[in-house]
Amino acid sequence: MPESTIKLYQQALKEGAKYIIGPLTKEEIEVISHEPNQASTLMLNKTQIKSSQPRQFFYGLSTSDEIQQIIKIAHNLGMHKATVIASNTDFSQQTSQDFKDYWVASGGQLSLISADNNDIKKQIIESASEMIFIAEKSENARLIRTALPTNIPTFGLSEIFSGVSANADDAPLRSILFVDCPWMIDRGNPKFSGYTEAAADLPPGEMQRWFALGADSYQILIALDRLTSEGTTIDGLSGKISITANGEIRRSLDYASFGAESIILEASQ
Repeated sequence: MPESTIKLYQQALKEGAKYIIGPLTKEEIEVISHEPNQASTLMLNKTQIKSSQPRQFFYGLSTSDEIQQIIKIAHNLGMHKATVIASNTDFSQQTSQDFKDYWVASGGQLSLISADNNDIKKQIIESASEMIFIAEKSENARLIRTALPTNIPTFGLSEIFSGVSANADDAPLRSILFVDCPWMIDRGNPKFSGYTEAAADLPPGEMQRWFALGADSYQILIALDRLTSEGTTIDGLSGKISITANGEIRRSLDYASFGAESIILEASQ
């Protein structure tokens, strides 16, 4: 609850905390953003909230970052006509709406088709779409993919990936391109070796993404303390993180696709 969050925040300040990480929810961030503070506070959610206090910063696993990166890829490939497939789940509806807003704002044309439609393939072909975006998590995406044409480039967000690189259940998703944290799709990279043991017992998927966020949060706070007029970048677990001179934090993610036996790390688009 926001009230208990304020009490914890105030208690941390009274005890002399110089750095605070959190909270997570938009409601909690809303109340904390108006609290006077003497500590550098990193809110773990990217929202439209503008803090009225200094030394409060925002970073999180935002789907809007992922959507904008997918759109950038598509436009770089010369794509301007997209079809979005969405079910009636809250996640799918919000994701499809966000994709639509960004896509149309960038000058693209868009068709929105319900995942329950019996003529998905026919409608996509008739729309002459240059790409398909599946606004779904992994389980639903596998079911939907079987009804889609396979000769049109298809994209998804990190939620389309269960976190298991070699997963036979992902066979229907073959060739779909998605974005995700470097920690999720390039874990064998030597730069992550120091984190492997700490995350060994965590389940795949969302818990590993939260682990990446937590690990990077400490690095971000340190970087904010040493920030110069040129800003800085962090090669993090949750993405390549850029911090501007005024403390605005952005991230870019890695690209991967579903191959015949496992996911394939792709070059930057």
